[in-house]
Amino acid sequence: MLLQKKTARCRLPRVKRPVAITVITYMTKQNSNSFFHRRIAPNRAKRSDSPGFERQNDPMKPSILKVLLYIPNLICYGRLALLAAAAFVSSARPGHAVVLLLINFILDGVDGALARRLCQTSAFGSFLDVAVDLASRGLVWSWAAPGGFGAAVLLLEAIAFACIHAAAGPAWKDARHFAGGPFWVRAVMANGFKTPSGCLAVAGLMGCPLWLWARRVLPESPWSNPVLGAVLVAGRLLAAAVEVWVVGRHLGAILQRDAAAAAAADGR
Repeated sequence: MLLQKKTARCRLPRVKRPVAITVITYMTKQNSNSFFHRRIAPNRAKRSDSPGFERQNDPMKPSILKVLLYIPNLICYGRLALLAAAAFVSSARPGHAVVLLLINFILDGVDGALARRLCQTSAFGSFLDVAVDLASRGLVWSWAAPGGFGAAVLLLEAIAFACIHAAAGPAWKDARHFAGGPFWVRAVMANGFKTPSGCLAVAGLMGCPLWLWARRVLPESPWSNPVLGAVLVAGRLLAAAVEVWVVGRHLGAILQRDAAAAAAADGR
């Protein structure tokens, strides 16, 4: 009995944690957290706010650069360089300018094939390709037919380009967008211009202004052949007919939407 009483006395009752110790521990944790936020978190914020950090972590910039450096787009940049070189030597060496322009026009068919082959098609590339075409033909038309005629042809091309891209975007060559047109429009636009009518229209687009200019500055060259001129002029007239139809269709669609909107407004 005496031993049991001594043992019971030696067992101290469990005492709750003093309030002072709890308060001190809590303050220590708060101080350590505030130290972390003062010292480490601002450093992270500074790194994230720095321009270098944004350049490394922004996914848009590398993607945009990748599209700009697509091989078909690089070819378009090269076509612009060829166009500038042709303009530079056109007065002193027209023969060299003709060769540079021919290379420019040939590359127009290469970039599209490479874009499909390499899976590097893009809306930017489609726009850039047609814009370079317009710039190239516009320059040659300014040489071939100075004055109102060349400007009128270029204006028709630009309006048709705007109408086609407004209606179909990058897929403007798709034959389904021309299914409701007359047979000669469908013949030109079928299979991405890879038809006799399509090849004739493209040859007229590219070659007619070049022929008109080259036959004047190089009278003793094959460019003075009247048969070649007849083929290219016929192709350009066919392309102009398609352009006029495209513009008329687009304006008709706009007028129909306007008429429907006006009828709906009157019904209210």
